[in-house]
Amino acid sequence: MKLVGDLYALRQENQDFLHARILKDASTLVPYKETIEHYISPAEPWKNPVKLSLARKAIRDYRKAAGDPEGLAELMLFYAECGVSFTLEFGDIDEAFYSSVVSVFSDGLMMLNRCEQDVVDKLLPRYKGVVLSTADMGWGFYESLRDTLDVDFPDS
Repeated sequence: MKLVGDLYALRQENQDFLHARILKDASTLVPYKETIEHYISPAEPWKNPVKLSLARKAIRDYRKAAGDPEGLAELMLFYAECGVSFTLEFGDIDEAFYSSVVSVFSDGLMMLNRCEQDVVDKLLPRYKGVVLSTADMGWGFYESLRDTLDVDFPDS
Protein backbone atom coordinates (compact mmCIF):
# COMPACT_ATOMS: atom_id res chain seq x y z
CA MET A 1 0.00 0.00 0.00
CA LYS A 2 2.84 2.37 0.77
CA LEU A 3 4.27 1.81 -2.71
CA VAL A 4 0.91 2.63 -4.34
CA GLY A 5 0.65 5.72 -2.14
CA ASP A 6 4.15 6.81 -3.11
CA LEU A 7 3.41 6.31 -6.81
CA TYR A 8 0.14 8.21 -6.42
CA ALA A 9 1.97 11.16 -4.84
CA LEU A 10 4.81 11.10 -7.36
CA ARG A 11 3.05 12.20 -10.56
CA GLN A 12 -0.31 13.51 -11.71
CA GLU A 13 -0.35 10.86 -14.47
CA ASN A 14 -0.23 8.15 -11.81
CA GLN A 15 -3.21 9.73 -10.05
CA ASP A 16 -5.15 9.91 -13.31
CA PHE A 17 -4.32 6.26 -14.04
CA LEU A 18 -5.47 5.07 -10.60
CA HIS A 19 -8.66 7.15 -10.73
CA ALA A 20 -9.52 5.72 -14.15
CA ARG A 21 -8.74 2.18 -13.04
CA ILE A 22 -10.62 2.32 -9.75
CA LEU A 23 -13.38 4.92 -10.05
CA LYS A 24 -14.48 4.60 -13.70
CA ASP A 25 -16.90 7.52 -13.70
CA ALA A 26 -17.29 10.57 -15.92
CA SER A 27 -14.82 12.60 -13.87
CA THR A 28 -12.04 10.16 -14.70
CA LEU A 29 -12.18 11.30 -18.35
CA VAL A 30 -11.50 14.95 -17.48
CA PRO A 31 -7.68 14.89 -17.34
CA TYR A 32 -7.54 12.86 -20.54
CA LYS A 33 -9.88 15.29 -22.28
CA GLU A 34 -7.83 18.25 -21.07
CA THR A 35 -4.70 16.67 -22.54
CA ILE A 36 -6.42 15.92 -25.83
CA GLU A 37 -7.76 19.45 -26.14
CA HIS A 38 -4.41 20.99 -25.21
CA TYR A 39 -2.55 19.10 -27.93
CA ILE A 40 -5.04 18.90 -30.80
CA SER A 41 -6.82 22.22 -30.33
CA PRO A 42 -4.50 24.67 -28.59
CA ALA A 43 -5.97 28.11 -27.99
CA GLU A 44 -2.78 29.78 -29.24
CA PRO A 45 -1.19 27.40 -31.75
CA TRP A 46 1.55 29.92 -32.52
CA LYS A 47 2.75 29.42 -28.90
CA ASN A 48 1.74 25.79 -28.37
CA PRO A 49 1.76 23.86 -31.64
CA VAL A 50 -0.55 20.96 -32.38
CA LYS A 51 0.95 17.66 -31.23
CA LEU A 52 -1.23 14.86 -32.51
CA SER A 53 0.94 12.13 -31.03
CA LEU A 54 0.51 13.51 -27.51
CA ALA A 55 -3.24 13.88 -27.96
CA ARG A 56 -3.44 10.26 -29.12
CA LYS A 57 -1.22 9.22 -26.21
CA ALA A 58 -3.91 10.42 -23.82
CA ILE A 59 -6.31 7.93 -25.41
CA ARG A 60 -3.72 5.13 -25.17
CA ASP A 61 -3.08 6.01 -21.53
CA TYR A 62 -6.79 5.77 -20.75
CA ARG A 63 -6.98 2.45 -22.61
CA LYS A 64 -4.21 1.09 -20.38
CA ALA A 65 -5.84 2.44 -17.23
CA ALA A 66 -9.48 1.50 -17.76
CA GLY A 67 -10.00 0.35 -21.32
CA ASP A 68 -13.77 0.44 -21.17
CA PRO A 69 -15.44 0.87 -24.58
CA GLU A 70 -17.72 3.68 -23.39
CA GLY A 71 -14.88 5.82 -22.07
CA LEU A 72 -12.78 5.15 -25.15
CA ALA A 73 -15.68 5.97 -27.51
CA GLU A 74 -16.19 9.23 -25.60
CA LEU A 75 -12.49 10.19 -25.70
CA MET A 76 -12.16 9.33 -29.38
CA LEU A 77 -15.25 11.36 -30.17
CA PHE A 78 -13.86 14.24 -28.13
CA TYR A 79 -10.61 14.04 -30.13
CA ALA A 80 -12.60 14.39 -33.36
CA GLU A 81 -14.72 17.22 -31.94
CA CYS A 82 -11.59 19.11 -30.91
CA GLY A 83 -10.01 18.55 -34.32
CA VAL A 84 -13.09 19.91 -36.08
CA SER A 85 -13.32 22.84 -33.68
CA PHE A 86 -9.67 23.70 -34.30
CA THR A 87 -10.20 23.59 -38.06
CA LEU A 88 -13.29 25.79 -37.84
CA GLU A 89 -11.34 28.32 -35.76
CA PHE A 90 -8.05 28.39 -37.65
CA GLY A 91 -8.90 27.21 -41.18
CA ASP A 92 -7.52 24.35 -43.23
CA ILE A 93 -4.76 22.43 -41.53
CA ASP A 94 -3.03 19.61 -43.43
CA GLU A 95 -3.61 16.07 -44.61
CA ALA A 96 -1.81 14.45 -41.66
CA PHE A 97 -4.08 16.32 -39.24
CA TYR A 98 -7.24 15.26 -41.05
CA SER A 99 -6.03 11.67 -41.42
CA SER A 100 -5.42 11.48 -37.68
CA VAL A 101 -8.88 12.83 -36.87
CA VAL A 102 -10.54 10.39 -39.30
CA SER A 103 -8.53 7.48 -37.90
CA VAL A 104 -9.46 8.23 -34.29
CA PHE A 105 -13.07 8.90 -35.33
CA SER A 106 -13.16 5.47 -36.97
CA ASP A 107 -11.66 3.80 -33.91
CA GLY A 108 -14.26 5.56 -31.77
CA LEU A 109 -17.09 4.20 -33.89
CA MET A 110 -15.67 0.69 -33.50
CA MET A 111 -15.65 1.20 -29.73
CA LEU A 112 -19.19 2.55 -29.89
CA ASN A 113 -20.27 -0.67 -31.61
CA ARG A 114 -19.11 -2.53 -28.50
CA CYS A 115 -21.19 -0.39 -26.15
CA GLU A 116 -24.66 -0.89 -24.71
CA GLN A 117 -27.54 0.64 -26.69
CA ASP A 118 -28.05 3.49 -24.19
CA VAL A 119 -24.44 4.60 -24.75
CA VAL A 120 -24.90 4.39 -28.52
CA ASP A 121 -28.08 6.46 -28.22
CA LYS A 122 -26.18 9.06 -26.19
CA LEU A 123 -23.01 9.33 -28.31
CA LEU A 124 -24.14 8.61 -31.88
CA PRO A 125 -25.82 12.03 -32.34
CA ARG A 126 -22.52 13.69 -31.41
CA TYR A 127 -20.65 11.50 -33.91
CA LYS A 128 -23.18 12.55 -36.56
CA GLY A 129 -22.68 16.17 -35.49
CA VAL A 130 -18.96 15.90 -36.16
CA VAL A 131 -19.68 14.71 -39.69
CA LEU A 132 -22.25 17.42 -40.38
CA SER A 133 -20.00 20.18 -39.08
CA THR A 134 -17.34 19.30 -41.67
CA ALA A 135 -19.60 19.49 -44.74
CA ASP A 136 -17.82 22.57 -46.12
CA MET A 137 -14.24 21.49 -45.35
CA GLY A 138 -11.63 20.45 -47.86
CA TRP A 139 -9.16 17.59 -48.14
CA GLY A 140 -12.02 15.08 -48.45
CA PHE A 141 -12.44 15.39 -44.68
CA TYR A 142 -16.22 15.39 -44.73
CA GLU A 143 -16.42 12.49 -47.18
CA SER A 144 -14.00 10.38 -45.13
CA LEU A 145 -15.92 10.96 -41.91
CA ARG A 146 -19.29 10.38 -43.60
CA ASP A 147 -18.11 7.16 -45.25
CA THR A 148 -16.67 5.91 -41.97
CA LEU A 149 -19.94 6.61 -40.17
CA ASP A 150 -21.91 4.85 -42.94
CA VAL A 151 -19.75 1.73 -42.63
CA ASP A 152 -20.15 1.42 -38.87
CA PHE A 153 -23.71 2.75 -38.57
CA PRO A 154 -25.32 2.38 -42.02
CA ASP A 155 -28.82 3.23 -40.82
CA SER A 156 -27.84 6.48 -39.17
